[in-house]
Amino acid sequence: MKVSRNQVRTWSMAALAGLVAILACGYIYFFHIKSYGVSASDGWYFEDEGYRQALAISQQQNRPILFYFRRKACQICKDFEKNIINNADFIHFTQNYVKVRYTMDLNRAHQQFIKKYHIRLQPALIVQYQQHPPVSTHLVLPMNQVWVAENSIDNGNHMPLSITTLKLSLKRVTEIAKRQAMSDAKN
Repeated sequence: MKVSRNQVRTWSMAALAGLVAILACGYIYFFHIKSYGVSASDGWYFEDEGYRQALAISQQQNRPILFYFRRKACQICKDFEKNIINNADFIHFTQNYVKVRYTMDLNRAHQQFIKKYHIRLQPALIVQYQQHPPVSTHLVLPMNQVWVAENSIDNGNHMPLSITTLKLSLKRVTEIAKRQAMSDAKN
C-alpha cells in the first residue's frame, strides 16, 4: 500500500493537533484546576461574606475563628496549603475552628486586614474569639519557622515548622485569644 504525501501531511497534522491538545489539557489541569487551596468541604469560608458567616457561627457556638491570609501568586502559600493545611491531621485538628480564607490580592479592601491584624508576611494564620482582638501564630515561612507562645504572645520561641509545631502554636494562640476574650468580657 502506497502512502501519498498528502496522507502523511494529514496524519502529521492530526498527530501534532493531538499533541497540542494533550499539552493544553495538561497545562490547564496542573496550573488552573489542580489546586492545593483550601476547600469548603473542609469547613472553610471565603472572603468577606465568609467572614460574616464565620462571625455568626463563632458567636452562636462559642468557637474561635481561624483566619488564613494568602496571596494568589504566592508559591510559599501554595506549598503551605499543599504540605500543611491540606494535611489530614491538620484538617482534623482545625475542626473546632470556624475557618476563613482571605486572598489578599483579590480585593484592595482586604488591605485593611494587613493593618488591622498586623500582617507582615503571607501566608498568615490568626485566631480570634468572636470580635475580640486577634492573636497571630507569627509564621515565618521563608525561614520555615512558627512562633510557639508560652503564657503570652510576647513570650515563646520560634520552632521549625511542622504539623506538630503548628498545632502547638495554634493551641497556645487559641488559649491566649480565649483568655483575652474572657478578660474583655469581665471588664
